[in-house]
Amino acid sequence: MMKKIYISVAVLLILGLGALLYFKEGKSGIVWMDVNKVYSDFDYKKEMDAKYLKTETARKKIIDSLELDLKLIFNQMQNNPKDDEKVILFETKRAYFLEKKQQLDSDSENTRAKYYEQIVSQINQYVRDYGKEKGYSVILGADGTGAIMYAEEKIDITKEITTYVNNKYKGL
Repeated sequence: MMKKIYISVAVLLILGLGALLYFKEGKSGIVWMDVNKVYSDFDYKKEMDAKYLKTETARKKIIDSLELDLKLIFNQMQNNPKDDEKVILFETKRAYFLEKKQQLDSDSENTRAKYYEQIVSQINQYVRDYGKEKGYSVILGADGTGAIMYAEEKIDITKEITTYVNNKYKGL
């Protein structure tokens, strides 16, 4: 009987010590991460930024070319203001230029929004996976809007999340 009591006390002490260490190390089940840092350090985001920049560069070349053509026609028109054909050509090219610029600006905005949505969706999925793997009850996201006014650094998992999402994206 006394042996069972000693074993029970030993088990309770071990469990108590384990729980104390668990909570002391910040494994309380509620952790937080810096959303902006995870987003900016995500390799997929960096790839999408490079892809977007390449697309934007191509779009800018198109607009620059149309603008140069328009300037040349305008200069010719200035040299001979009575040339009605040049005036009509200029107005036609100007209308096309403005339409094309608006279209490309709209395409750029839509592309940026689509890329952002894809990146955030991927991060959200990886964070859910990470939370499940690590057994967290809640992962809070601090993003500078005041939603989380204070949290202890020992429960900040920003670095771990950043490493995890990049490794998942790389297929590791």
